[in-house]
Amino acid sequence: MIESILKLFKGSNRQANIELAQAYKEVFASEAGQKVLTDLMKFGKIVEPTYQPNDPYTSAYYEGMRRVGLRILSFINTDIRKVEEFKINEENLND
Repeated sequence: MIESILKLFKGSNRQANIELAQAYKEVFASEAGQKVLTDLMKFGKIVEPTYQPNDPYTSAYYEGMRRVGLRILSFINTDIRKVEEFKINEENLND
């Protein structure tokens, strides 16, 4: 999952995305943020199967809801130091 987040930190949007990741962490670090996050994880079926037998449309709908929760989790679990290491390694490859 970290690889998909690191892709966001490439190129001209790198600083904006680093700031966005920090903002996600700040928002969800508070007690109120934790309550909202818990609700979103339940609502978005993060730990439940999204597959609905014989109903591909509902399965797709649930998977879309789940994807939003996974995006939030990926941002709040992103270690900014790893992003900076990735940036340095990327720059060294381009030398």
